[in-house]
Amino acid sequence: MENITKQDIEKIINGSTNVILEDLHGKFNAFGESLDYLKERVDGNIKETAQLGEGMTTLKIDIAFIKKEIVEIKEKLDQKIDRYEHEKLETRVTRLENYVKKYLVKV
Repeated sequence: MENITKQDIEKIINGSTNVILEDLHGKFNAFGESLDYLKERVDGNIKETAQLGEGMTTLKIDIAFIKKEIVEIKEKLDQKIDRYEHEKLETRVTRLENYVKKYLVKV
């Protein structure tokens, strides 16, 4: 068996340390690349979320406008009469006109 000197041990330790440091360096680079990719994805999601928010604001405005229009239409419909009521009123007016012509207005 050979005698291992202090220098041999230091070479082995330095070599092992260098291998470990290179491995750590590679892992940190891979982690950094993954972190960059994740940051890009998050930035993209933030932009998409902002666009969705703008779209939601537009939809809310449109819905408020549509609700207002519906209320106005309902109010106008409440002021109108249906055909049956119109026919009843028309018949009544005709009767009254005939009565006036027959009994009140002498020609």
